[in-house]
Amino acid sequence: LRMSASRQEWMASVATQLMAPDVDAISVYDVVVATGTTRGSGTSAEVECDILGSRGALKFISLQASQHDFQTGRQDSFQILARDLGDLRAIRLRSDASGHAH
Repeated sequence: LRMSASRQEWMASVATQLMAPDVDAISVYDVVVATGTTRGSGTSAEVECDILGSRGALKFISLQASQHDFQTGRQDSFQILARDLGDLRAIRLRSDASGHAH
């Protein structure tokens, strides 16, 4: 797989910002959250996640991308660009309970 020069430059910039040694040390994590179908399963609260791996962890990652996230019966996807965490061990989701159920 070859990256275009502009994509390589962008990834190198991200690697620098994340203090990663090189582009190969950067990973894209796809987090998919399926909200239940039971009435009141959705929320407008702030939702965060932690991603735990064999080489480290990312904590307090905000998953709020739009006001339509986490509605009853929906599936929401988020891409997180970060340093390589190694083998993934766990993902924790939490909300601040500030929003309304819907």
